[in-house]
Amino acid sequence: MEMYTEVNRERSMDFSSGRMRTALAGLVAALIVLAGIFPAVGAASPQEPQERATAASPGQIQELAYKAGLYAYPLVLADAVRRADALAAREAGGVDLFRQFFHSDTVPDIRRAPGVLPRADSLYSLAWLDLKNSPYLLEVPAMQGRHCLVQILDAWTNNLPAVSSPGGKSGKYILLLQGTQIPVEHAAEYTPIFCPTSLCMLLARIQARTPEDASAARQAQQGLRLTPLFPAKITGAATSSDTAPVRQLAILDAEEFFSRFTGLLADNPLPARDTHMAELLARLGIAKGQKAFFSLDAPLRKAAEEGCRRALDAMGTYFNNISTYADPMDMGANGWSMSVMDVGTYGDRHDMRSHLAAADFGMPRPQDMLQTTLFVDADGKYLDGEQAYVLRFAPGQLPPAKGFWSLTLYTAKRQLHDNPKQRHALTSGSKLVTEADGSTVLRFQQKDPGRKQQANWLPTPAMGYFFLVLRMYDPEARALKADWRPPKMERVEQRKTTWD
Repeated sequence: MEMYTEVNRERSMDFSSGRMRTALAGLVAALIVLAGIFPAVGAASPQEPQERATAASPGQIQELAYKAGLYAYPLVLADAVRRADALAAREAGGVDLFRQFFHSDTVPDIRRAPGVLPRADSLYSLAWLDLKNSPYLLEVPAMQGRHCLVQILDAWTNNLPAVSSPGGKSGKYILLLQGTQIPVEHAAEYTPIFCPTSLCMLLARIQARTPEDASAARQAQQGLRLTPLFPAKITGAATSSDTAPVRQLAILDAEEFFSRFTGLLADNPLPARDTHMAELLARLGIAKGQKAFFSLDAPLRKAAEEGCRRALDAMGTYFNNISTYADPMDMGANGWSMSVMDVGTYGDRHDMRSHLAAADFGMPRPQDMLQTTLFVDADGKYLDGEQAYVLRFAPGQLPPAKGFWSLTLYTAKRQLHDNPKQRHALTSGSKLVTEADGSTVLRFQQKDPGRKQQANWLPTPAMGYFFLVLRMYDPEARALKADWRPPKMERVEQRKTTWD
């Protein structure tokens, strides 16, 4: 985005954890190794890749396989998420996600693939498309002032331009595989959206201002229409187990992981810009119909398998304790890990794409929805359910979003906190109480703080760490430029209820 200055790009790097920093360092090391081992693309003879790979040391091969594993990860994960989503939709409502939307009907709704962070601010409508076999018509109705964002992801988790109706406008679109022709009968009425991969995810989010507002949001949601032009050619969405997709991938060996990867490439090819990665994969012996690393001798094959194992283990940490994936020494301003980089459209930032796919699959572009996460308090200590905290927003400094904003609390296991009040998020639609000086104080503690502050309160778990995710839909420019930051989380004495 043009608004991202070099300063902002540098500031935006604080979205990552210490593990991301390590991964990026590994990327640099791998690129240095690659430069030393392999000549420029196009300079090698057909026999040279195997000879060059064989001449490399086990340590060098391990680094290259680690890089290849991270590169392949989002495509394999997308397929696993698609299968898990298909199972959840089929069990919940008998819906085939390749043919129609699955509509959530409650806020929050946790019927996504296990491990995908649930939302408590919107109703969602989900579908996965099979563009190789059919174009799809998408119709978005007028939302009567209700914010609606339809996110479109290719199989590599790159975002296509989103369909957004901040003013509640309607629209008609036709989604097609890149390189295909628009049917003449739809050319005038439908705006084309081309996807470079056959597998494509549609995720519509319709604002629900409060849980009680979900009923009105459902009426708007029912107007969403998705129609495959050739439904008979679609075989149906395959399903998988109900194990979280990241966990599914964490237990794969290198052969199975890369077998899935190469099997997906026929319909979901490498991006055109990634010729260097095609070269790397070929030289490691990663090819469809072949055992992974087939061109390597036994010692180098073992090193390559260890490199792939490292990559899968690194992604699997996002389902361990917070301390394994969030470094308190590596947070951003006021403790918030905010990204204003081109998240969602990654280009050659392959490591970032993989880490974000594992941490929160389907991250939107920041101009559509800007997300920032808080793991630590003002003293750099992990947020602890046994403590009490406040966020103090100065007058006029609530999250700047033209659509709406939400602040959601998650447990260390990346789940919504199950509490008697069923309070999971505060939003711009909440009836927040303002202090005498015009500031807004949000409270996070186990005990109900009493009538005067209850509207501003989110219950915390009785024990264990938790974290907050702030989402700004259609954010203002000052948020995108990082000129606005959320406040620090201050630890305070637990306020007790004065009434029951």
